[in-house]
Amino acid sequence: MTVVDFSSCPWTSKPLRIGQDQPGVVCVRTQTTSCQVSDQCASKDCNGDNLWCFDNCGQADHQDTDCLGKGCANRQCGTDSGDTGQPDSGATDEGLADPGQPDPGPAQCVAIDWVAIPGGTFQMGATDMGSEEQPVHEVTVPGFKISRTEVTVCQYQSCVTAGTCTAAHSTQSGDNYPVVNVDWNQSKAFCVWAGGRLCSEAEWEYAARNGSAGNLYPWGDSAPTCDDAVYSDLAVGCGYSVVASACSKPTGNDTWGVCDLAGNVEEWVEDDRHHSYTGAPTNGSAWVDSPRASLRVVRSGSYGVAGGAGELRASYRNGADPGYEYGNFGAHCCMFP
Repeated sequence: MTVVDFSSCPWTSKPLRIGQDQPGVVCVRTQTTSCQVSDQCASKDCNGDNLWCFDNCGQADHQDTDCLGKGCANRQCGTDSGDTGQPDSGATDEGLADPGQPDPGPAQCVAIDWVAIPGGTFQMGATDMGSEEQPVHEVTVPGFKISRTEVTVCQYQSCVTAGTCTAAHSTQSGDNYPVVNVDWNQSKAFCVWAGGRLCSEAEWEYAARNGSAGNLYPWGDSAPTCDDAVYSDLAVGCGYSVVASACSKPTGNDTWGVCDLAGNVEEWVEDDRHHSYTGAPTNGSAWVDSPRASLRVVRSGSYGVAGGAGELRASYRNGADPGYEYGNFGAHCCMFP
């Protein structure tokens, strides 16, 4: 293991990654030879995608095969949030890094920004996909409020500190990243503690479709690009295999400025999972069985999109056991106006 002193680099320097170390060398694209790690980096294309970004200055002990990610070039060395000046031990929890994203600097815990969504009527579902999204049906949604961001680490930790929420099931990324590895029950407990509730599936899709406009995606009807959402569709190669900071793709916001309704993390909603919309309510309320069904609905694609950009569509729906937690599961919260 080679330990490299990055203190003279013109940007920050601790690579974050997931999974096991891969044999190789750390490659850094730089204008100063003092920051070049190895001659073996000379042939590597540091302008490509799927590159690691560096988080902190000081020393790093890594064996990465990639170069410094795009978007890092203007970052300055200094004392970043979490910088201990010690060699990085190497995170292995899934969903814990932010490749290609600018360093947000020292984090501040931002309270939930509730965004008012005016009521209206829209067509819920899709005709060109599977039975999960059919039949298309008209739903009238009363006005509601939704959190501008996915629930962040800092916000969730405030609930844990208050003694209401239980800790997430793994180490988290920075304070202003979406909290992950939280199950449906934990997500619901947080939203209630924050004065809201989990969104209904209809509310969630209404916000993601820009209400009555009925768009395919929060940003409109154009096909997703790497500027719109945090996802890792191999056909596009956006380079994401881990969660990004909240609201890192503002061009992908919906018309009301709500962030990450497509990509970054998948989101729990209140509804029980049903394998079609036959019998679904048309008043915007959550579709809840009595007794509750075994699965809950999950919305939005994520940084780990496996089914291609189709999972970023506003109508895309999935389901999971309410006790299930994973590195790409989080939530938005909603509340009555």
